[in-house]
Order: sequence, then structure tokens, then C-alpha cells
Amino acid sequence: MQSANSVAVTVTERRTINRVHTAIPVTIQLIGAAGAPPPVTVLTTDISPHGLSTVISIRIVKVEGGQASVLEEVKNSAKLLKHLLVQDRIVGLGINILPQGGSIHAMGTVKWYARSLNEGLYAVRAGMLLNEIDRAHKKEWFAFFRACLLYTSDA
Repeated sequence: MQSANSVAVTVTERRTINRVHTAIPVTIQLIGAAGAPPPVTVLTTDISPHGLSTVISIRIVKVEGGQASVLEEVKNSAKLLKHLLVQDRIVGLGINILPQGGSIHAMGTVKWYARSLNEGLYAVRAGMLLNEIDRAHKKEWFAFFRACLLYTSDA
């Protein structure tokens, strides 16, 4: 799960398509990576009809001898980070927006990433293109996006 101590990771905006800045839970699972860590649930920073971006933040602790370490509860997130720092990495996504805890399942591709280290907090923001999503889930995803877009334009 994403750390409560979030850090900003600045990315130059290069898209023209509408995006909604919202935090929804997404479970990321690596596909086809040897020794892949277990799935990790993070929050989105923004979504579009065809993709989403997330930020994973990890508190880095200096230990004796100057080596860096992470807390036990974020070890899986730390393992996932090194895999997300590869463009075109294929990931399985569970987008948790359906009622009663259901999720939209999709395959995504990491299209870009940016990283930041600030006061012992390491953060990686990754943008993922939704490549494969079944028809029923695609309709639900588009309906959710439109609802978010309408809600934020009314605010």
C-alpha cells in the first residue's frame, strides 16, 4: 500500500487527452518476470480513458554502515519498483472501482516513469497504457471515467 508520507514526482505534461486527477486503488502484478514480487496495491494519481498513472512511495531508512533499508511492510513495493523502471514492462492491473470490492482486470504497459528522492522518501510515478481489457470491463471503465470527469468539471 502506498505510504501515508507522499512525495511529489513532477512529470512534464505531454498529453492532450482529458485526464482526471483521482486516487483509486489499483493492484499491480508483474507479468512474465522471473522472481516477480507478489501483487501490490497502490493509488492512482490520474486516469484517462486509455491509461492511468500511479505513485509508489517508500520510506528509506539508513542503517548501520550507511546502507539503505526499507521497512518490512513495504518490501514488496520496493521489489516492484525496480521492475516498473523498465519502459514497455507488461503488468496485470486490478482497478478497484466496482461495487462490493470487485475490480476491472486489464493488462497494461509501462509507457513512462519518473522518480524522486526527497528526505528519505523514494517515489516512482509510472504511467501505464491499458492494452487489454474485456468489453464489459471497458464499458465500466469508460462510464467511471466519464462520471469522474463530470464530477470534477462541476466542482
